[in-house]
This record gives sequence, structure tokens and C-alpha cells, in this order.
Amino acid sequence: MTRFIVHIGDGKCGSSSIQKSLFEAREDLRQAGILYETSVPKNGQFSLISLIGRGTRGPADAVAEQTRQTLEMIRANLQPGDTVLLSGESFFSVPPEQMMQILQAIAPEIGQLDIIAYVRSPHSMYLSLTQQTLKASSTYVKPDAYVRRLDSILSAWASFDRTNSVTVRHFDRAHLVGGDAVADFEQVLRDITGQSGLQLPRSVENTSLSAEQMVVLQRFRTAFLKEMDGKFSPQSNHLIQCFEKMNSTGLVGHKPQLSDHAKSVVCQANAVVVENLGRQFPGLVLDNTAPQFDGVRDLAPWAWSDGVQDILAHCDDELVAHLMKLVPGFSPALQGGMTAAAEQAVRTILNLPRVTCDEVIGAVRNYWRRSGCARAAQQLDALQLCQKLPDIVG
Repeated sequence: MTRFIVHIGDGKCGSSSIQKSLFEAREDLRQAGILYETSVPKNGQFSLISLIGRGTRGPADAVAEQTRQTLEMIRANLQPGDTVLLSGESFFSVPPEQMMQILQAIAPEIGQLDIIAYVRSPHSMYLSLTQQTLKASSTYVKPDAYVRRLDSILSAWASFDRTNSVTVRHFDRAHLVGGDAVADFEQVLRDITGQSGLQLPRSVENTSLSAEQMVVLQRFRTAFLKEMDGKFSPQSNHLIQCFEKMNSTGLVGHKPQLSDHAKSVVCQANAVVVENLGRQFPGLVLDNTAPQFDGVRDLAPWAWSDGVQDILAHCDDELVAHLMKLVPGFSPALQGGMTAAAEQAVRTILNLPRVTCDEVIGAVRNYWRRSGCARAAQQLDALQLCQKLPDIVG
């Protein structure tokens, strides 16, 4: 009989950091009788949902190979009395009965099953999902159309007759142990297994764009990649990497926050979900307070424009304009070399608080080189605004 501990997500709730930490700690975990094995370190056992016919990331043949390797690694290292630990955002939407099929592909006899889930308040999750969506699309779900039935998903696990425990944690710094997802997961593992000495290395994998960068990214995809909505593109990926590199030491722009209008609509649409979760899991307290705002606005269809700036509380239009001057698509003159507008934009960004010169210059230089603006990149270096950085590999 094999015991399973299954971390089912949810997405945008620290899974990448948790999975990186678990992968790094797998030898220590094995010494404690906990087996964590995966052929894809960055995604845990995400691909295992292919065993029940669910689609997942990447080409089907590659996913099949990842799944085969992961199963082989787990089975080869599984010892009597071991606890198998699985982690995958993809598990969140899998009904318990189907999840049992996945577990039985690893070990036919299941002795105990403990479920771990992290959830966010609806407005927080909505904003995070919107940012993620814009990385591969020019459109996003409007506030009045966003309802995520976390209550139904978690209720199914709580009532499943094969489940021994369901631990649901609020993914919010104020509610996590030490304000950290990995530290919190470490404590949950200790509580479930009774092993107080378990330790996981700290890891932070999350990256975020500023409100202004979100606006520029959406405008870029709308102008140049509209036909690729729903798909990642090297062009937009290079822009995202540039922004993330800029933000390495300090966010270039405002931290994204929903406007009172957008937050109120999301909170109202998900009020029943939050109420149900509170009853099902009394220790779980999600923030779903709808803010007050001027004017008459309710759950009527979202009538504002499709621009993401319309759901954001703060967005500096001037900074948006400067960031756009660094994008060759919007500034084709960069193909011939540095422009005065681009130089002004860089200098403006360098004057923002908390940003680091090396990170900004390195990010822009490498973005321009990847975008076919090598001369502009050379001229940027010639300005000697700060110490040069080595090229980013890849």
C-alpha cells in the first residue's frame, strides 16, 4: 500500500517555486521516505494528466515521453513504505475519480491520500491570470465574465471517500508561513507527515510585469500578433524577457492593481464561491470585499474598451509611451540605429526609483539584438550609461 500526497495547485499560487524547491530537496526527502521524482523539474508531474487523455503543454509525442520517463523514475525508486509526493497545476481541474487512475498507474494499491491546495482571493487570481493571458494573447477575460468555481473543485475532494485529508491554504503573503510559499508548503508537509525536521530550500520563481508593461505587451500583440492569439511567440517572448530583466531589482512602473470598478465586479461575481469555501474550510479566509466607488456600476456587461489599462488602478501613460519607443515594432527607425526618442526613454527609465542601470541597459541591449537592431544596441553601449553586461545566452 502506497501513501500519496498530491499538491494540486491552483495555478498562479507559487507552484513553480514549490516544485523547484522539491526537486532540489529530493535526496533529503527520499531519506525521509518521501519520493519526489519528475523528468520535468520546472513543472513537477504536470504531464501525468495525459494518462487520462487530457491535453497539456507541448507536442503530444514530447508529453508522452515526459510522462513515460516520470513514471519510470517513480516506479524505479519506490520502496515499500514510501510516500509518493506529486505536484502539478494541471491536477487542479482533474476530478478525484480520474486522479485515482493517475495514482494507480504509479501504485495499484493506495493506502492513504492527502491533498494540498493553494487558492487566491478572486480579484487577486483574476489579475494574475490576466497578466498570464496577455503573454500569449491580445485579449483577456473581462471582469464580469470571470467566475472560478473553486468551491466545487475542492468540495469534490473533501467529499471523496478515498481522501484522508484536504489542506487548503490562502496564497497571500499575510497568510503564508513567513510570507513565503515554500516555507508554508514545508510546514504543511511537516503537519501531514508528522516529520518536524523536514526542510525545503527557499526558492522564488515568480516574475511579474508592471501595469505599464502589461499595456505595452497587449498593444504589441494587438498590433503585430493578433492572428496568433492563444499562442506564445518568440517576438512577444523576447519583449517579456526584456521587461522581466528590467524588473530584476525593481519594478519599472506601477505594481498592477485592479481599479475599484473592476475589483468590485469580480468580487460580486465570485461572492458565492468565497462564501461556500468559508463554510467548507472554516480556517480559510479569502478577501472578497467589494470596494465602494463613485457612479452607478454593477454586473452589467463590461462596456469599456478592450484595453487592459481599463481594469488597472494606476497606469502612467507617459511611461507607456517611453517603453513603446524601445520596441522596434513601434519604432522601426531602430532598425537603422539608436534614435533620440529611444535614448530619452532609456534615460527616463533609469531615473525611476529602485531600477538598476546594468539590468535596464542589459535588457534593452539584448532585446534589440534579438530583434535585428544590432547597430542600435552597439550605440546604446557607446553611451556608457553604466558598466556593460555580458550577453544573455539563449
